[in-house]
Amino acid sequence: MEQLNRYYRCSKISERKFRQVVRCFALDLTASKTTEFTGFTRKSVTMIYLKIRERIADGTQMAKRRV
Repeated sequence: MEQLNRYYRCSKISERKFRQVVRCFALDLTASKTTEFTGFTRKSVTMIYLKIRERIADGTQMAKRRV
């Protein structure tokens, strides 16, 4: 089976829709506002936001270890 999204493994969300969610995250929109733009459920958007925050935290931890 072909992978739909190279950024979010085992996802049924297309890359295009995922990038929309990331764009909304970068614009500091709430999960509720993001659901209006993307059509996803609030729970799905909240989970994606949480995973983005975890990746950011991991990246900052790695950067601190290098210094």
